Amino acid sequence: IEIFHAIRTTGSVSRAARLLNISQSAVSKTLGHAELQLGFKLFERVKGRLKLTPEAQSLAPEIEKMMHQLDHIRSLAANIHQHPAGSLKIGCLPSLGLHLIPQAVSLIRQRYPDINIEITTGHEMELVRKLRSREINIAFTFKPDDYPDCSNISIAKVNMVLAGPQRGLAANTHEIDFRKLITYSAGDPVTRIIESLAIPHQFTDQIKVETYYVAAALAEYEDRLAIVDEFTAKFVLRDKTRYAYLDPPVTLDLVAIYREQGPPSTLEKQFIGGVRRLARQEHANPGRNKALTNP
Repeated sequence: IEIFHAIRTTGSVSRAARLLNISQSAVSKTLGHAELQLGFKLFERVKGRLKLTPEAQSLAPEIEKMMHQLDHIRSLAANIHQHPAGSLKIGCLPSLGLHLIPQAVSLIRQRYPDINIEITTGHEMELVRKLRSREINIAFTFKPDDYPDCSNISIAKVNMVLAGPQRGLAANTHEIDFRKLITYSAGDPVTRIIESLAIPHQFTDQIKVETYYVAAALAEYEDRLAIVDEFTAKFVLRDKTRYAYLDPPVTLDLVAIYREQGPPSTLEKQFIGGVRRLARQEHANPGRNKALTNP
C-alpha cells in the first residue's frame, strides 16, 4: 500500500524508493509481486512517468482510505510512546511498599497524572501466583527463585543493615550475638545471609517473623537484632543510630519479575526505570551510620 502510494505520488520507482528510504530493487520486487497476485498491471509509463492503469484507478480511492488509516495508526503509536495511557498493576514485597515503590509512583504520576495504578503487596510466592493469574503485571522482589514461565529484570543492589539497640551493634560481624537475632522463614533470602554469617547452632529462633519491617520494629522494642534492607531501616527506624551498614557490604539483588508471555509495556518499562534510579541513588548514598566492619 505504501509503495503503491509512493509511486503514484512521485511517478518513479527510484524516487519512491528514496521517499520510503528503501532500495529501488525492493520497490520493484514488491510492486511486481503485488501485480502478480492481482493479475493485472498497476502502473504504465506515460511520457517518462509511471501512471495508474485503469484497473489501479479503480483501487485508488480504497487505497487512499487505507493510507489515512495507516497515518492515524502511526500518529496514535507516537502518542502512546510519548504519553502512554492505561494502568499499572504492580506487586511488591511489603518492605518495598514502605518507601521505594511509593516514591516511584509519585515520579510516574508527575509525568502521567491520568494513569490508574493498583499496588499489591505480598511475599514472593504470592506475587508470582498473582502474576500468573494476571492480577498484576510486574512484581518487585529480592533475588527470586527461578520460575520457568517468568522472566526478570535486574534493578539494583540493595544494602542490608543490622538493626537494633545501639549497644547491640557489634564492632564486626563475628561479634554479632546471633542469639538475639530475629529470624525469617527458610525460603527468605535474608535467611541465607544469616546462615552465611552465623554458626547454625547460634540460632535460637525465639522470634521469627515474615516481614522485614516487623523485624526492624521488634529489634527496636525487644532489645533484639535484625538484618533488614536499607529501605525498611530508613522508614521504620526514625532514630538513625538504631542501624548500621555491614562492611564489607552485604547486598540483595532487587529485580522486577514479569510473565514470559507478557513482557513490560512502554509505561511499565518507564516505571521500572524510575525504580532503578531511586534504588541506585539509595545504594550510592548509604547514609552516615557507622558501618559494621570485619577485623
